[in-house]
Amino acid sequence: MTDKNAIRFTAISFYALALAIFISVSLISIYQILTLIAVVLLFKHKEINFKKLPKSSLALLAYIGVQLLSAAVNFSELSDKARSIGSVKYPLIGILSVLIFSHHKIQNDVLFKKHARIAFNIFLSTIAIAFVYGITKVNTGHELVSGNDARIGGFTDVMRYGYGSALALIVMFAIGLNFKKFTQINKIFFWIVYVIGLAGMYLSFTRGAMLGLLVGIPAVLLHYNKRICLLASVISLSVIGTMVVVSLNGGNSQSRFFLSSTSNSNSERKSQFLSAIHGFQERPILGFGPQQLKFHVKEIKEKYDLENKQYIEHAHNVFLEVAADTGIIGLIVFLAWLGLWTKELFCRSNDLGKQIFLPVILFLLVAGQFEMLLMAQTSTLIYFLYAISHLEIFKKESAT
Repeated sequence: MTDKNAIRFTAISFYALALAIFISVSLISIYQILTLIAVVLLFKHKEINFKKLPKSSLALLAYIGVQLLSAAVNFSELSDKARSIGSVKYPLIGILSVLIFSHHKIQNDVLFKKHARIAFNIFLSTIAIAFVYGITKVNTGHELVSGNDARIGGFTDVMRYGYGSALALIVMFAIGLNFKKFTQINKIFFWIVYVIGLAGMYLSFTRGAMLGLLVGIPAVLLHYNKRICLLASVISLSVIGTMVVVSLNGGNSQSRFFLSSTSNSNSERKSQFLSAIHGFQERPILGFGPQQLKFHVKEIKEKYDLENKQYIEHAHNVFLEVAADTGIIGLIVFLAWLGLWTKELFCRSNDLGKQIFLPVILFLLVAGQFEMLLMAQTSTLIYFLYAISHLEIFKKESAT
């Protein structure tokens, strides 16, 4: 018999997660602890079968192993050792969540479904709340709660809100097209929040998030209506093309979406890309260690005489960051995880599963070219979406 406490801890963890993504990053730890407790209880009652982990989870587990090996090899040089080594908790919780969500009795439990529904409504509310704080920060340069004047950080991280909301909007759009399968969602509240989230994502002026959304929406429509998908693709490509043409022809300083290709923002990103590439070339096997590139950027820029020496940050690119942090081995297993997850969606998921989660992977591939998405909120959201893609509702009948 399935342990009821495991179900309760899993259900309650949803509340922490719902509040954590856009409101309070500190709650992510509570979500992770509750998930871990649930897995321990299930394991205690012999309800967990590690042999049933999908190949994508094994690849993700291998990625964690490479991260730990890289940290061990570079241990004496690691800056902020606890955070560096602790970063493996994000993919690890994703794997453990797969074990929970793959459990037939849990996902069909009435209590589980009830709390999941309430937590989803809370999550929708946080999109609107974060919109108020985030957009106030963008347009006034002042954060309401902490007084932080930076574009990132503070009560709600504007950059993370931009990327997180774009990813959420893609998933929500797929859900909105399939309300018949999600009958307990309040449609009016859902679409009001969707419009607010869309406005918030736009007004955060996060270019990578916008590009990810523009490719994600047509991808959702691919498994809904191919003609509408084609029309949406034409519109998206037209918008993206306009952004590129304007950027290459001097840009428009009035909008971050149309900044010149030679703007300071783009110059900073280019310098970060080059720093990551040089860092990877210096340590091609196992890299500098998890989340360590930014601590070496200053040295790399001075050594190779790169521009923007004062700009010390991460790579602004998921794949360059992974390569610089964990080397070619880490990059290969990370790409293997994405590849195997994609294969599993094509082979084992029904149309609903494909419609929701293939665009998530596409978003990661596109938006990941412009931002390091594997950080706190966005990382948690990505791995959570990976985990719930293994729910039975998203599988072909022959695969359940």
